[in-house]
Amino acid sequence: VANTVLIAACSLGIFTSYRFITSSIHFNINKVDWFGHQRLSKEDLISWTGPIIGKNIFQLDLNKVSQKLAEHPWVETALARRVFPQGLYIELKERTPFARVQLDQAYVMDNYGILLEPGEKEFSELPLITGISAKNPTLGINVANEEIIHGLKMMYNINLLPIFDKNPIDTVHIKNRWRV
Repeated sequence: VANTVLIAACSLGIFTSYRFITSSIHFNINKVDWFGHQRLSKEDLISWTGPIIGKNIFQLDLNKVSQKLAEHPWVETALARRVFPQGLYIELKERTPFARVQLDQAYVMDNYGILLEPGEKEFSELPLITGISAKNPTLGINVANEEIIHGLKMMYNINLLPIFDKNPIDTVHIKNRWRV
């Protein structure tokens, strides 16, 4: 009988503790610290993840928050962790614009070939790759194929030559796999 009472008391204590920490306002998130974002604003990130402030720190799925942020075209990696009792720490690594690629319009892409955003004026200093096509280009997808990589490598190596110091090549037109 004593063992049964002890087990029941422990179970009730665990259940009551669980209910307290998952419903108490003392564990609702009231501060989110964002680190590593330069291009994206806090408002952009909050609109991407959805509201976090006011949610219970124990019931928030950190993996889901990190995965949702990593789906953003500009975000390479995201890490979320709890800061007790009411905080959240989110660290991002943003992608770096590397080149522009002309598809149905000019897009900015990173060094892995991920399309980041449409961009012509703001990133006009980046090299431009033309002469390729992609069906239904979507932000966040990888468009780098062998031709793009070959063209970028060729442009980089040619620009290392002293003759191109003052006037580097900034556009690559790809005719086919063997002709850049």
